[in-house]
Amino acid sequence: MWLNLAFFYYQASGSEPPLWFSVLPIVGMIAIFYFLIMRPQIKQQKDQQRFVDNLKKGDKVVTSGGIWGEIDAIDQQVVVLKIHDKTKIKMTRSAINGPQPGNEAGATK
Repeated sequence: MWLNLAFFYYQASGSEPPLWFSVLPIVGMIAIFYFLIMRPQIKQQKDQQRFVDNLKKGDKVVTSGGIWGEIDAIDQQVVVLKIHDKTKIKMTRSAINGPQPGNEAGATK
């Protein structure tokens, strides 16, 4: 509202509005983009990385491929996931998507 009043003031006086009047909407759009889109995504990525870094044996997780299992062994880069009594698979830590639904005690918030 005040921006419109200031614009009409400069229009009525016959002088050019200052340069920052032209730049202000662009700066506002960038700020809205950052706070509504970028910041929540950065927070979500940090939470995911914190979860993957804090994995331990016995955690029940879901992989990015949709496989549900329990961590049987964990190394720096490799996780051995037990998906049934005698079925184990190796995968990278980054393939772990999150805790199993209903078992979110291991999740960090």
